[in-house]
Order: sequence, then structure tokens, then C-alpha cells
Amino acid sequence: MLRGIFLHTEKLLLIAQRCSVIGLSAFILLLPFGRLSELGSLLCLISSSIYLARVDVKPAAKAALACWAAIFAAALISCVDSTEVKGSLGATFSAIRFAALIIAAAQLSGAQRVFLSKLAAITLGIWCVDALVQATSGFSLGGRSYTDRISGVFGNDNLKLGLVTATLAPIALFVAQRFRPAWFSPTLRFMALFAVWLILAAVILLAGARAGWVMFALVSVLWGLQLGGYNLRKVGLGLLLGLGTAIALAVILNATNSRFAQRVERTMAIFDLQTADFALAGRVPIWKTAVSMAVAHPINGVGVRAFRYAYPEFAQAHDPWVHTIPAENSAQAQTIGASHPHQLLLEILTETGLTGLLLWAFAVFVLVRAWRRASPAQRAHAWPYGCALLVLTFPMNTHTALYSSFWAGVVWWLIALLSANLDGVDAVDDAAL
Repeated sequence: MLRGIFLHTEKLLLIAQRCSVIGLSAFILLLPFGRLSELGSLLCLISSSIYLARVDVKPAAKAALACWAAIFAAALISCVDSTEVKGSLGATFSAIRFAALIIAAAQLSGAQRVFLSKLAAITLGIWCVDALVQATSGFSLGGRSYTDRISGVFGNDNLKLGLVTATLAPIALFVAQRFRPAWFSPTLRFMALFAVWLILAAVILLAGARAGWVMFALVSVLWGLQLGGYNLRKVGLGLLLGLGTAIALAVILNATNSRFAQRVERTMAIFDLQTADFALAGRVPIWKTAVSMAVAHPINGVGVRAFRYAYPEFAQAHDPWVHTIPAENSAQAQTIGASHPHQLLLEILTETGLTGLLLWAFAVFVLVRAWRRASPAQRAHAWPYGCALLVLTFPMNTHTALYSSFWAGVVWWLIALLSANLDGVDAVDDAAL
């Protein structure tokens, strides 16, 4: 009887582990399709329920869960007097599914962790090829592009290609770096790595998201340091080569691609005070309003995802972002503003206040401590996920709404796989790459 129970439990764990792999894979594969990626979260929720009932959580996974708990607490505290209580509570408690990603990733074997890295890299490669086809023909798997940038598989009404590519770029570069067939000479290996970097750079430039340009520049610097073994001479030469190539690529695209030229022209307007707001896509009024909002609600903010509802109260007269949502009954019409502050620190301060900022700082501290306690081999395998998190949350940049379902999911997927790789590296990891 005991043997039967044991075998039954082992089968359940095996099913849970497979659900974890499928769920984490589905999440990244279905990113361009909006809410469909939540199917991956659902599978991870099922597998993590089985896993928690049977197996202890490993140290780095515990750190990641503590990180999640801190940010969840910040969101929960912001609900107390939120401007939009229902929306804040919904966003807060729906975040429970992200803890499941961490627990699910903790079950993965070395071979499964490697598989997920390769899957993410190959998926990104397919998206990049599709994007380059769109740049030359106007069409892609996501349809035709009608804007001043390419949209790729994400579609014309979902301009996330540049940001997602820049975020996942460290994983693609890591997999390409570890691809070492016997017939590869050092020259061929260098050329292959350079080709991967060049394709990523071309797609991110053509995608037109200036935040993505900053992110990829940071990825290139961090990857150069890692690839050069922190040898200043090698790193310096690599960065000069990358910078020269990026400038040459930008010049070529500016001369041959009218949509890219328009983005460059708009970006250059930032050096004129009269046109700076145009260059920043009208974000200056948003930032001014966000500062006023943060000062007025310093303790716990206006509530997670409530920024747009609190915006009109703090906006200046004739603010271009303030608009009214019509309703059948004019008395029910609602006036709202910009959806989010477009800057991470302002998002934290306006929506969760100083309490949220302190809890976010604690979350970062916990993750950094887990990184420092890991072995060099563990850190080597976790590097692409740590790099992706760093560039996505780099404070000297404009940002997407990290409390939104899409980007929160990306952040927690990265943290889940970061912690999974920090928790253990077995022999199959290096053999499989």
C-alpha cells in the first residue's frame, strides 16, 4: 500500500514537472497573442499546487517568492484608499498566478532549463526573421504595418516588438555563445555571434521603440563585459566594434528606410527645448502630473493600476492626455488620463508610494543576495535572465507599465527562470548547450 502511494505521488510530480515545462514554454510562445499567454500561467498554477504539497522549495526560489511577496504587499497596501479600489484589488490578487511561475520553474531539471533557453532564443529568432521580412515587404505574420515602425508578429495595434526583442536579446546571445559545434573555428564562432547581434540590432532599430534602443545598448555593454571575461582591452575593442557597427547600421537604415528616418528625426528634436516634448512622445505632461500625484499621495500612492483615474485631478489645464470616455448616459461618462507614468520609479511612487518603493528595494536586495550566494556556474546559466531583468527595469529610461498583465508576466517569467538557474546546475546543463 505504501509503495502504491509512493508511486502515485511520483507520477503526480512527473505530471507537474511536465506541466511546468509546457506552461513556461507556452507563456513565451504566446506572448504576441495577448491573454492567450495566460494559459501558460494556468498550467504553472496547476503544477505548482502539486509541487508545493510534496517538495521543499529551494533557496533561490524562496528568495524569488520573498521578492514576489514584497511587491504583492506593496500592491495590497495601495488598495486601502485606491482611487479605483476594484481595479487595484483585481490587479493585486490576479498577481498570485505569477508566484506559480516561480514554483513551477523550481521543478525544472537541468535539461529542461536548457530547453527553455533554447526555445526562447529560437522563438525570438523566428520573430526577428519575420520582422525583417516585414521591413522589406510590408507584411509579416502579424499582418501589414501601417505605422512609422515595424510591428512584426505582435501586429500593427500592439507595438511591443522592439521592447520584447531587447528584453529577450540576452537569452538569444547566451544560447548563440554556448553553441560550439566541433567544426566551428574561432573565426566562424565570432562571425556567428556578430551576425546574431547584428540581426537583433537591426530589428530593434527598425521597431522604433527608443526605450528598446537604450535597452539593447545596455545589453550590448553587459554582454561585451561577460564575453570578454571583464578584460578591459578585449571589452573595449568589442564595444568599439559594436558602436561602429551600430552607427553604420543606423546611417544605412536612415538612408534606405523612411519609417526609421522619421523616428530618428523625431528623436533628434529632443535637443530643442521647444520640440523636446514632441521627441518624448508627449510624456512631459505625464511626468509633471505624476510628480504632483506622488507628492499628494506619498505613503501608499493612488493604487495599483489607478493612475489613469487619478490623473485628471492633478493634470494641468488643457492637458492633452485627459479625455472623457463616453457613455449612453452622459452622467456616467468618465474622465481619465494617461494609462501609466512611462517611468518605473514614477510608477512605483504614484501607484504604491514610498511604502512601495521600500518594498521594491527590499525585493531587489533579496534577488541580489541570492545571486551573490550562487556559485559561478549557477550565475553563468542565470546571466541572461538577470541581464534581461536589469535592462527592462533600468531606471534611466522610459518604461512600459510593469504592473500591467503583459509586462508583469514577462518580469515574473524572467525572475522564475533566474531563480531556477541559481538553484542548481547539473552536468547536463553544459553538455546540452
